[in-house]
Amino acid sequence: MKKVCSFGLGWFGTLGALVIAIWAAGLCPWSTAALVLTGCALGLAVCIRELRWLRRCEMREREAARRSAWRADMFRQIREI
Repeated sequence: MKKVCSFGLGWFGTLGALVIAIWAAGLCPWSTAALVLTGCALGLAVCIRELRWLRRCEMREREAARRSAWRADMFRQIREI
Protein backbone atom coordinates (compact mmCIF):
# COMPACT_ATOMS: atom_id res chain seq x y z
CA MET A 1 0.00 0.00 0.00
CA LYS A 2 2.89 2.34 0.73
CA LYS A 3 4.22 1.89 -2.78
CA VAL A 4 0.81 2.66 -4.26
CA CYS A 5 0.51 5.86 -2.22
CA SER A 6 4.05 6.90 -3.07
CA PHE A 7 3.36 6.27 -6.75
CA GLY A 8 0.17 8.30 -6.45
CA LEU A 9 2.06 11.21 -4.91
CA GLY A 10 4.52 11.20 -7.80
CA TRP A 11 1.81 10.78 -10.41
CA PHE A 12 -0.44 13.57 -9.12
CA GLY A 13 2.53 15.90 -8.68
CA THR A 14 3.78 15.25 -12.20
CA LEU A 15 0.31 15.60 -13.68
CA GLY A 16 -0.19 18.90 -11.87
CA ALA A 17 3.12 20.25 -13.17
CA LEU A 18 2.25 19.10 -16.69
CA VAL A 19 -1.14 20.81 -16.58
CA ILE A 20 0.43 24.04 -15.36
CA ALA A 21 2.94 23.89 -18.24
CA ILE A 22 0.20 23.22 -20.80
CA TRP A 23 -1.92 26.07 -19.41
CA ALA A 24 1.08 28.44 -19.40
CA ALA A 25 1.70 27.57 -23.05
CA GLY A 26 -1.90 28.50 -23.84
CA LEU A 27 -2.94 25.02 -24.97
CA CYS A 28 -5.86 24.63 -22.56
CA PRO A 29 -8.29 27.08 -20.93
CA TRP A 30 -7.89 28.08 -17.31
CA SER A 31 -11.11 26.33 -16.29
CA THR A 32 -9.84 22.96 -17.51
CA ALA A 33 -6.52 23.50 -15.80
CA ALA A 34 -8.28 24.48 -12.57
CA LEU A 35 -10.44 21.33 -12.61
CA VAL A 36 -7.49 19.05 -13.27
CA LEU A 37 -5.40 20.78 -10.59
CA THR A 38 -8.28 20.42 -8.12
CA GLY A 39 -8.37 16.69 -8.85
CA CYS A 40 -4.61 16.47 -8.41
CA ALA A 41 -4.80 18.32 -5.10
CA LEU A 42 -7.51 15.97 -3.85
CA GLY A 43 -5.49 12.95 -4.97
CA LEU A 44 -2.40 14.28 -3.20
CA ALA A 45 -4.42 14.89 -0.03
CA VAL A 46 -5.78 11.33 -0.07
CA CYS A 47 -2.33 9.83 -0.64
CA ILE A 48 -0.80 11.87 2.19
CA ARG A 49 -3.65 10.91 4.51
CA GLU A 50 -3.22 7.22 3.68
CA LEU A 51 0.55 7.39 4.24
CA ARG A 52 0.00 9.01 7.64
CA TRP A 53 -2.53 6.33 8.55
CA LEU A 54 -0.14 3.56 7.49
CA ARG A 55 2.69 5.13 9.50
CA ARG A 56 0.42 5.38 12.55
CA CYS A 57 -0.56 1.69 12.21
CA GLU A 58 3.08 0.65 11.91
CA MET A 59 3.97 2.65 15.02
CA ARG A 60 1.13 0.97 16.95
CA GLU A 61 2.33 -2.47 15.83
CA ARG A 62 5.91 -1.69 16.86
CA GLU A 63 4.75 -0.40 20.23
CA ALA A 64 2.60 -3.51 20.78
CA ALA A 65 5.55 -5.77 19.89
CA ARG A 66 7.81 -3.83 22.26
CA ARG A 67 5.29 -4.10 25.09
CA SER A 68 4.78 -7.78 24.40
CA ALA A 69 8.52 -8.41 24.56
CA TRP A 70 8.75 -6.42 27.80
CA ARG A 71 5.82 -8.36 29.29
CA ALA A 72 7.33 -11.71 28.27
CA ASP A 73 10.65 -10.72 29.83
CA MET A 74 8.90 -9.63 33.03
CA PHE A 75 7.04 -12.96 33.35
CA ARG A 76 10.22 -14.89 32.61
CA GLN A 77 11.98 -13.05 35.46
CA ILE A 78 9.04 -13.73 37.79
CA ARG A 79 9.17 -17.45 36.96
CA GLU A 80 12.89 -17.50 37.77
CA ILE A 81 12.20 -16.12 41.23
